[in-house]
Amino acid sequence: MAGRFPDALDAIEHILAGLVATVRWMPAQLDVLPVAHIRRRSGQSPTVTWQRTVRVQVDVYGQDRDATELVAEQVRDRLENHGGPHITPAGVIDRITVDLEPADTPFIADDLSLITLTVSAVCRATH
Repeated sequence: MAGRFPDALDAIEHILAGLVATVRWMPAQLDVLPVAHIRRRSGQSPTVTWQRTVRVQVDVYGQDRDATELVAEQVRDRLENHGGPHITPAGVIDRITVDLEPADTPFIADDLSLITLTVSAVCRATH
């Protein structure tokens, strides 16, 4: 029987700590920029195994497109290239791969820039 799987969003928040502020729910007013909104794009598989893959979308918001793109690239590099496994207080992520590279995303506000990327995190169960 598999153990408890880590919360992939908690783990990613720990990995990104010190690089960019992170939120799980977008506030009506963005007081801190840049900010990375992280959210799960797929649920965890109900299959009982020792590992699961969770897809996570990271939306980076900022005031200037070039600066926002730079932060999104740094997020990408930290997640994918930081090395593995990622040992965090939330649990172990064996590896993170980039599914969709950082890309400029249309946004409704003229004074904000949005760059989005999607990653897959392979999580290991703990006992």
